[in-house]
Parts: sequence; structure tokens; C-alpha cells
Amino acid sequence: MIGRFLRNRERLVVDLVVGAAALAGPLLLTAVLLRVGGNQQRYYVFLYLGLVSVVATLRGLWPALVAAAASFICLDYYFVSPVGTLNIKREEDLVNLVVFFGAAGLTGWLASRRRHAQQRAQDLELTHRLRGELLANISHDLRTPIATILTVSTTVLGRADVGADARQRIQVIASEARRLGALVGDMLDLARIENAALDVELEPVHLSAAIAAASERLLAVSPTRRVIWAPRDADLDVLADWQRLGQVFDNLLSNANRFAPTGTPLEIRVARDDAGEVSVRVIDRGPGVPAEVRAHLFDRFVTGDTPHPDPPPQGGREIPTGTGLGLAIVRGLVEAQGGRVELEPTPDGGGTSFRFTLRAAAEVTALPAS
Repeated sequence: MIGRFLRNRERLVVDLVVGAAALAGPLLLTAVLLRVGGNQQRYYVFLYLGLVSVVATLRGLWPALVAAAASFICLDYYFVSPVGTLNIKREEDLVNLVVFFGAAGLTGWLASRRRHAQQRAQDLELTHRLRGELLANISHDLRTPIATILTVSTTVLGRADVGADARQRIQVIASEARRLGALVGDMLDLARIENAALDVELEPVHLSAAIAAASERLLAVSPTRRVIWAPRDADLDVLADWQRLGQVFDNLLSNANRFAPTGTPLEIRVARDDAGEVSVRVIDRGPGVPAEVRAHLFDRFVTGDTPHPDPPPQGGREIPTGTGLGLAIVRGLVEAQGGRVELEPTPDGGGTSFRFTLRAAAEVTALPAS
């Protein structure tokens, strides 16, 4: 209650100051013109109109109306015959009155809309930044206890005196800690992407090596899943960040692995066009993406259809369920490396094909210095 009263009082004080300034402007201009004198009084109306327009642009509608009323009174009283009287019976006086308030109303309305739009944009930017900072802080704070849980659980699992039942329960704890750690990492990456704080070091990266490394990482998660690709087509360098490009492959292959039926391979195709752009496609033979989801698939917390129900293969780590952040992170990482990503159209039930692009390193290094 007290805070609201203080804010209202502060707003009232500001309004009074602004109103006084809008009123003082025409009075000050009048004092200057009276001292200058001369035979150009018929042009003074444009000076007052300019003053009204400035007030409208800087402060908005109602201060402009105050300035317009004061300007008209000063102009009519001091510079329009008969001088020293307020007479608006003549056609010229009525025109001046309409012009002053018309200019004040139009300019003030446009300025008010612009100022409100700027204020909304600033509020949204502030909210966006604060949300990103909060997300990043929470993610950082969560990493320490997650790492502690994972370290302790894996240490206990290495002991020979742990019974079978306890070992199974601790394995569940370690599994969930890894899952939670991956989610925290995704949240932190997304916060960096949305706040333009992502560190990317672009350099020539051999695409074949990046694909081979990503395929090996997927094999550790799902030993029975094959990734087929043509090393000859991928035998080229792209301008990318090795770590971030690996994240792109990991997220796309993990997504494909979740939806592809058991026994079907994942496929990576590489093509280069004459303009020096390299296209990489990650293809699965799953059920495809429903039409109603396609337009929002790269938004946060949006997932496709239900993944295949096959259990994790023997000997492999658990396959993490989707959080709806992976594809949003893919888009941010690809765009940060100067490329773009899209879901290519495929027939219903015809699988899924994600395509992202990068610049060929040879083409980029060959560009003349600016």
C-alpha cells in the first residue's frame, strides 16, 4: 500500500513537471519573439508549431496538447491583430486553432505509440535477459550436486561388497543423474544461445572426422544401431566449431535413434553445391513427424511423435527420453556457425530427414579480404 502511494506520488510529480515544461516552452518562445520584434510575425506560427511538434515527439500526447493551447493563446494575444485580445472569430484564428491542436494530436499520438512500442520492447528484452540469467544460474547451481551424486554412485558401484538389489537401485540413481545432467547442460546451452552468449570458434573442420566421432558416440549408447554414410562424400573441410558441430550431430542422431525402429540404420548424406555450401542430412526410417508439429518442431519443449517402444539394447547405456530442447539447441548451434537447419518434407510414415548447412572452409578462406 505504501509502495503504491509512493509510486503514484512520484508519477504525479513527474506529470506536474512535464506539464509545467510544456507550458513554459511557449511562454519562453513568446518572450524571445517579443524582444526580437520585426515585421515577420506572420511566420511565428511555424515556430510555435515546431515547438509543439518537439514537445509531442519527446513527451507524448497530453504535454503536446498543453503546449498547443499555450502556443495558440500566446500567438493570438501578442501577434495577431487586434494585439492584446483573444479573438477567435476570424477565419485565420480558427485555422490556427485547428492546425495547432491537429498537429499536437497527430504528432503526439504517433510519438506516444512509438514510445509505448519502445517501452514494450525494452520490457520484453529485460524479461528475456533476466529469464536467461536465471536459467543459467540455476543450471550452474545444479551441476555441483548432480556431479556429486554421479561420483558417489559410480564409486559405490565399483565396490565388490554391494549386493545385487542395492546395485540395481544405485544404477537407477546414476542413470537419472546422467539424465538430469544432460538436461541441465541443454538448459545452459539454450540460455547461452538465446542471450547471444554462445562461444563459437570457427575453423576448418574435417567433416568426415566429425561424422565418424559422432557415430562412435552413438554406438556407445546404442550398440546395435548402424550409421551408414559415404566417407568419400564427407572428405571435405567445413567452417565450424568442432565441439558445437559434434553437439549438432549428437542431438540429431540421438533424436533419430529414439524414433527409428530396431534393426533399421540411420543415414547421413553429405552434398556440396557450386556456391560452396555443404548440406548434411540425418535420415531415419521412423514414423515421420506429424503435420501439426512440423511448423513448431524447432521451438523449445516441442517433441515429435512417440518414440519406438523398443527396450535399450543389452550392453548399451540407457537411451534418454526427449526433453524438447534438442532441436531448439540444434537450430541455435547451426545458426551460430553461419548455417541453417530445416526439416525436409517427407511422406507420412516415410521417415524423417533433417538437413543443415555449413560453408565449405576452402570457399571461405578463398574470399578476398575486405
